[in-house]
Amino acid sequence: MRDVIKYFQLRSILLVIFSLPFFNNQATAAAVDEPGNIVARINGEPIYEEEYEFIKQGLRSDCITYFVNKYGTYDRTDFWEHSFKGEIPRLWLKEKILEKCKDQKARLSVMNQYGILIGFNYEVFTAKWRQENIARESEVKKGGLVYGTIDFDQQTYYSYIISKSILDTEREIVRRSNFSEKQWSEYYETIKTKKFRKLPSKEIVLYRRSNGMTDSLNVKFEASGSKTDELEWGEIYSRALSLNKVGQFSDRFCDVNRNDCIIKCISITDNGFFPYQEVIDNVKMLYAEEIIHNLSKRMKEQCTVEVYDENDKLNLVSTHKQL
Repeated sequence: MRDVIKYFQLRSILLVIFSLPFFNNQATAAAVDEPGNIVARINGEPIYEEEYEFIKQGLRSDCITYFVNKYGTYDRTDFWEHSFKGEIPRLWLKEKILEKCKDQKARLSVMNQYGILIGFNYEVFTAKWRQENIARESEVKKGGLVYGTIDFDQQTYYSYIISKSILDTEREIVRRSNFSEKQWSEYYETIKTKKFRKLPSKEIVLYRRSNGMTDSLNVKFEASGSKTDELEWGEIYSRALSLNKVGQFSDRFCDVNRNDCIIKCISITDNGFFPYQEVIDNVKMLYAEEIIHNLSKRMKEQCTVEVYDENDKLNLVSTHKQL
């Protein structure tokens, strides 16, 4: 549950940092560039070459990592066209780009249903991105204060736009739900086991070998991460969390002083769940996230994808089920 709370806190902090005058529509709208060649269509909506390249840059490292991890190689001049047991990096990347395009179009359609990001597309985004950087640079020249970098790259700014819009959509979903307190409480009951269980308290024995001698120390970790004994506990605590049964031993590891260590779990205390009243805001956001996920999944399943071939002739390459 602490991870759930930290997740919502981090989202809020990041959006507070980014929520500056430069990120709204106070400045004069920048002109939208004329788009380049159309390389694909999602549900009939065009994907232009610039947008395709933008998404490709975000996924290129994923492609390299995938092939390096699976086949152990990247150092070859024909890497992008080479067939690794039938898998070709260029085609693998192309498929992931189209999947990403469908994800984005489906998610944007859900946002549109709730009045968020109406009319938003890649051309509008790039115009707003340039407008943002011009506004930030102008503010700095006037001696004003800006948070973060003066010049945002496209990936960072796009992440901000989407993250903020998802939050706005979640709030609108909650507003439109018109749930009573009883209904929210009932929903909490359906998700509390997975989302709101407190970390258990654990007592472990730390066995440590130093200078040929082995000593042992009992340590109790509370759900908050506190302990009853003073020692360097970061590595020990993380390993204690992985022990889920009384009598279970950890793998051997070294402490900060390079001593061989092993820990044994000797007791586990269930601390129950975070009460509803403490997590009601998180409950509502999780409900909204579930709605967005389900609607996006449904829309993605219904997507059709059309792709131009190398001769710029429109071919119906695949539907979602074939990709």
